[in-house]
Amino acid sequence: MRDLSRFETGWIKHHVQLDENGWVASEGVLCRLGPEEFVYTAGSCDWLLWQLGQGGWDVAATGISHRPSSGPDRTPRPRSGA
Repeated sequence: MRDLSRFETGWIKHHVQLDENGWVASEGVLCRLGPEEFVYTAGSCDWLLWQLGQGGWDVAATGISHRPSSGPDRTPRPRSGA
């Protein structure tokens, strides 16, 4: 539903993905890491992976685990080795 042409590297947005019929395939939070690299998180990631397998999209998805980057004994730090 959102136009990603003005979605700059480092930005984070709520994003809704639609299928070819205009139905909601998934919705969540999208972060742009680079020109062709994104991190997407939602409660429906399994559903999104299933949807990706149903279509002919030019996309690759890799599951990543959550690694806390802050907490009582940690300070925020950038991810390394992305």
